[in-house]
Amino acid sequence: MKYQIIVNRKLESFGQFVTEGRDEINTTIVNGQDRPFIFGSKLRAVERRTIMNRVRKVLHNDCYLQVHEKGDSGISGLCLSCPACYLFGGTYAPGTGKKIQVNERSKVNYSEAYPFVGGGIRDVTFNAVDEQKNITGQALGVNQVIEPRDFINVVDVETDNEDWVKLLVWGIEHSSRYGANVRIYGQMKNEILGIIKSDKLEVTSYSLISKFVDSVKVKEHIEGLKKGVNISISDDGVDTLIKTLQASAEVQSLVKRRNPATS
Repeated sequence: MKYQIIVNRKLESFGQFVTEGRDEINTTIVNGQDRPFIFGSKLRAVERRTIMNRVRKVLHNDCYLQVHEKGDSGISGLCLSCPACYLFGGTYAPGTGKKIQVNERSKVNYSEAYPFVGGGIRDVTFNAVDEQKNITGQALGVNQVIEPRDFINVVDVETDNEDWVKLLVWGIEHSSRYGANVRIYGQMKNEILGIIKSDKLEVTSYSLISKFVDSVKVKEHIEGLKKGVNISISDDGVDTLIKTLQASAEVQSLVKRRNPATS
């Protein structure tokens, strides 16, 4: 079964969404207009970390998105034994001489996020600051940024268990900084417009942004499909949810693959 989470991502400050090695904002053509967009991978990474942080707090496990030297922890740093790893997937590849290798497929697919009409792209100059004299020096460079505007994004989840959708919804709603230079830019508020349950693809980010002028019209369209489901989780309930998912058959099967000697 496929769940599609339709998100209105409200950029509430300047945002810097660029590809590594480039200083220019990523853009594409929508209805004949050149508009900025956000790669799904940029959204996925933030929300995965949000969920991983909570999983570490609840389960006290050692699971991080980082590159480790080859060893017992694997090259990715992922534990491949927790709800976050089951949901987002990953690889456990230990060092030479180790026979165990685990590859877990992601259950989540993020599309690109496309904006409604409005806002724009501007260049912002940043300067060096002398802390003793309290003055700025010469300009160090220029950041190209997106002005505040709303983006529509669709996240697909392949599962028959709504608890996994709840965990992802919590991660989306509790993530707030995206893109480059997040100490300065990228403050975003995520609003779930609807969740569709279907055995096929019903909507895409690009089709929604191409047809509708604002999030209200998108929400009305989703409700009109008559395939919506109400899935939510409170902040107080997410810890219990994580413990429940850790004990689920899906995660325990992953744990046994990662640690066959303990099964």
